[in-house]
Order: sequence, then C-alpha cells, then structure tokens
Amino acid sequence: MPVPAYQSQLIEDKLWEDERYNRVPVLDPVEGDVFCVDPPSEDQVMRAMPNDPAGGFAFFQETQINNVRIVVEPLVDRLDDCKVYPLVGPARLHHCHYKCTIYYDKTIRAYWPVPFTHTDQSQEVVYIDKDHLIRCAGPAMQ
Repeated sequence: MPVPAYQSQLIEDKLWEDERYNRVPVLDPVEGDVFCVDPPSEDQVMRAMPNDPAGGFAFFQETQINNVRIVVEPLVDRLDDCKVYPLVGPARLHHCHYKCTIYYDKTIRAYWPVPFTHTDQSQEVVYIDKDHLIRCAGPAMQ
C-alpha cells in the first residue's frame, strides 16, 4: 500500500526525535566536578519550537524564516544525591536546563486574491532540559 510523502515525513521526524532527543542516557561514574558540557544543538532547538513558522500552501500562502540566530543560556546545572532508579540501579540525576532564544525574520507571501509580501522580525523562547543519569561509584575495593 503506498504511503503519502507527508505521512512518511511525519514518521521519519518522529523516529529522528525519539532516537536523538527523547532518551535519557545513563553515564558511567565520573570522578571530580561534573558540569553541563553538551548544550542543545541548533537542530534540537528548531525542532522544539512550539509552532513551526515555515510552511503554508504553495502558490496560495507561504511562510519562510530567514536570518536565524540562536542564543543558548544555561539556567540550571545541578547534581542530585545518589538514589536507586528502576532498571538502572544506583545513580545520580544531573539536571541541565537551557533557555534558547531564537531570533529570525519571518516572511509571509500571499499570491491570491491580492499578492503581497510581509517581513517581520520575530523571536521565540524555548526551554530545553537535557537531564541525564550518572551511575554511582561503589565502595572502594581493597
């Protein structure tokens, strides 16, 4: 049975996000200070936008975004105490929260009934959590 291109793209996007961004990694024990070193990528920030401004209907009304600039600010960098998580074992939860501000030019073009083009400078704020688990080291062996 043939699958429409639109449905295929939705399935691919969902699998891409599940594989890349919707899993909580479990890291091995770390010695010394632990801090957030993996800020969100531009792809993750753009996929997290609440309403995708690009799109529309071809030859009727189209929306484009240009001159995109992303500013990422760390908000929270905290490490919880060691506790037991199901299916993981003893681990510590490392909270890494970011505030991402997206500045862009939004261009709206309409072709019917009256052709016009409107460009507006816009901004969106997206909050992204990149929490992960770090296994607790066991007692020192002698």
